Amino acid sequence: MDLQAIYAALASTLSPDQQQRQAAEAALKGWEGVPGYVSSLFRVVNSAEVAVEVRQAGIVYFKNIVNKHWDREDPIPGGTPEQQWVISQDERNFVRSSIVEALVHADSKCRPVIAESLRRIAGQDFPDKMPTFLQEVAQRRASCTPEVLEPEEAAPAVDSEPAGPEEDP
Repeated sequence: MDLQAIYAALASTLSPDQQQRQAAEAALKGWEGVPGYVSSLFRVVNSAEVAVEVRQAGIVYFKNIVNKHWDREDPIPGGTPEQQWVISQDERNFVRSSIVEALVHADSKCRPVIAESLRRIAGQDFPDKMPTFLQEVAQRRASCTPEVLEPEEAAPAVDSEPAGPEEDP
């Protein structure tokens, strides 16, 4: 997958020109399902060489992909093209192996969005598919600077069960 093309599309989503934004969003959406897209997107948004505003736009896009597609490991028979697309195991493995490091090195605006993605991924995959997750978090926590460990941005808790609807007292 062409990292420059992903970068250009993400940058164009920030354009004041509505046609340019729509074309960029269509390009990003069109790459869904292309082998290597998710891991390439993740590489772009976690590169220190990428402008902060482009990283922010990209990490939100990545989070939305995780929220829509991470839970599904098999296509939905007879479903829409979006329902047919599943994130490959190779890409899932890449993200799992990179996301804690990305969280540690993210700027203060991207970190909460990465943490939200990590929460979703770990909630789905821990412990079976992420057996070293807790050790990695503990190791990274020991080497973190104080701003990484601010309470509202600390590594997310892993729920063993999905949250249900909130009840009124």
